[in-house]
Amino acid sequence: MVKSILYSLFLILAGLFPSNTAESYTLNAYDFSFKDIDGNDLKFKDYKGKVLLIVNVASKCGFTGQYEGLQSVWDKYKDKDFVLIGIPSNDFYQEYKDEKDVKNFCELTFGVNFPMTSITAVRGSSAHPFYKWAKVTYGNKTIPKWNFHKILVNKEGKIIDTFSSTTKPDSKNYQTTKPDSKKPEAAKPKPMLMMRVMMLRKAFSDRSIEIALVRGNGRLGIYKIGLKVTPDPI
Repeated sequence: MVKSILYSLFLILAGLFPSNTAESYTLNAYDFSFKDIDGNDLKFKDYKGKVLLIVNVASKCGFTGQYEGLQSVWDKYKDKDFVLIGIPSNDFYQEYKDEKDVKNFCELTFGVNFPMTSITAVRGSSAHPFYKWAKVTYGNKTIPKWNFHKILVNKEGKIIDTFSSTTKPDSKNYQTTKPDSKKPEAAKPKPMLMMRVMMLRKAFSDRSIEIALVRGNGRLGIYKIGLKVTPDPI
């Protein structure tokens, strides 16, 4: 199964993605808040009714180049009830230790201007309450196994999908299901030979019979059948 962030995002914004889940939870994503990269409050409730893409990021990771794709997604959808939130984390020892360094790196290298939090733990006993809630409520798939793990939240504050670090944020592969599994058309049976004898010639010299056969496709084939022919007695 190939998943795409843009495809899932498109379905949500278009109202085509299931917006409710089987379970009813007391809390939702909008109940949580962080400190932003400048030390101010960043409250998810301020984005209530919008789709959230939450990504734990790092400045010294092999996936750091995904900042470019994230910024591209932000530029494309920021005016369409969508918010992208970057969460710098040093849980994998690949982030600066100071928010100013993180901010400068992101702005100068990738022109990042989407909301970002302060450096935050995203896994383990020290994880931010949002990630602890996500794990308890939606399972281990919400736990970042590496930097640039992505969590997609619908307009009701429910987590509806997660994407691994290897999924590029601006991937154009929109398939979330297996490719078209329609059975290939059965091969058409070869036309039956219409054995119409067009010419029958006794060739006593080589004691064989030549028979012209016309195939159903109109092609003519000459077949020499090694039949022994005995002349009629006089």
